Amino acid sequence: MALAAPTGKASARITEAVHSEVEMAGLPEDVAGALHDTGATTLHRLLGLRGSGKPRHDRFNPLPHDMVVVDETSMVSLPLMARLLDAVRPDATLVLVGDPFQLVNVEAGAVLGEIVGPAATEAAEGPLAADIMLLERVHRFGSDSAIAALADAIRTGDADRAVDLLRHDKTSELSWVDDDDGGIDRLHREAAAAAVEVARAAYAGDAEAGLRLASDLKVLCATRLGPLGVYRWSDRIETPVAREMPEVGSGRRWYIGRPIIITSNDYLNRLFNGDIGLVVAGDNGPVATFPDPSGIRELAMSQLGDVETWWAMTIHKSQGSEFRRVIVTLPPPPSPILTRELLYTAVTRAKEQVTLVATESSLRAAIDRPVARASGLGPKLWP
Repeated sequence: MALAAPTGKASARITEAVHSEVEMAGLPEDVAGALHDTGATTLHRLLGLRGSGKPRHDRFNPLPHDMVVVDETSMVSLPLMARLLDAVRPDATLVLVGDPFQLVNVEAGAVLGEIVGPAATEAAEGPLAADIMLLERVHRFGSDSAIAALADAIRTGDADRAVDLLRHDKTSELSWVDDDDGGIDRLHREAAAAAVEVARAAYAGDAEAGLRLASDLKVLCATRLGPLGVYRWSDRIETPVAREMPEVGSGRRWYIGRPIIITSNDYLNRLFNGDIGLVVAGDNGPVATFPDPSGIRELAMSQLGDVETWWAMTIHKSQGSEFRRVIVTLPPPPSPILTRELLYTAVTRAKEQVTLVATESSLRAAIDRPVARASGLGPKLWP
C-alpha cells in the first residue's frame, strides 16, 4: 500500500495520523510494525517526478502497490492526476480522499470536484457513481454548530443565509466586522495581545506552549498585499510585540518569538512546505522548534532554508491546517481572488470561532462566484 498527498506537509500529516491510530488500535505486533513502516510521501516522489522530466513510474513501469491512497486530492492538478492514473496498475485500487468544495490546485483542472460531480449533493448516474462515498461526520467542529451552518451556506451558494447567520448568530461562534466600521483596530489589538503571549513563552524557552498559542488564533488573508493582506496584518501584530517586549529583539531576522512557516520542502531536515515552527530561547541563543510526534524538535537557525513569518498567512497556505479561532479577511470586489472555494476553505479552518472581516459586497461576491475550470473531465464522467 502507498500513502501519498500533493504536498510534503500533507504527506507528513498522513504518516502521523496512521501511526497515532496504530498505537490505539491494539493490532498484532507484526501488523502494527508493518503499518508503522508505511510512511506517506508526495505524489511527485511516489511517481519519481523530477522537474519536467519523464517520471520513473508510468504504464510501462507501473507502481508495485496493490492500493494507492491519496489525501488532499482537491489540490491535485489535472496533469498530475493523469500521470498517477497512468502509473497505477490496472488491477490495483486507487482511493482518493478530499473535500471537493475546497480550493483547487493553482494549475489546470479541478480534478476532485469534477470526479465527484453532482454526486456531491444529490443522487446521480455516471460510471463512478457507485464508487463515491460521502463522509458526513464533521470532526473539526460540531455538525450542528454555527460554523457548520455558515460553511454549508457558502458551499451551496446561499449568500442571503450566510449574511443572516453572520448578523444574527447567538452562539458567539461567528462574528462579522465590516472593514469600514472601525472594528479592525480592535482585532489588531486582540491579535497583537495573543502574539505577545507567544513571544513570552518563546522567551521563557517553552516551545510547546509557544507553538500551541501560535496555532490558537490565526489571521487568514485572501491576499498578501493591500490593507487587509498578510504583510499589513503581520506588521500590525509584530510592531506591538516589539513595543511590549523589546527584549525579544524583533528587529533581527531570527528574533525570539518569531513564528515561522516553511515555504519549500527540505527532505534532509524533514521540513515540508507549510510546516510551522517557532524561534525560542535556547541555551546558546535562538533555536527553531517544530512539533513532532515524539515531542518538540530543535534545529539550528543555520539549518533552515526558505521561511516566512507566520503571524498571518494566506488562505491558500492554510489548506490542511486547523485553528481554534480564525480571523478571515477579504478584499473589496471586484478582486478576482474572491471565490466561493476560497471563503469555504477559510471558514472551515476554525474549530470554535470565525471572525469575518469584509464588506457585505465582498462576502456576496465570493459566495456568488464558484471557481470555473474548463478541463473537460466533468462532462466525460457525468454526461
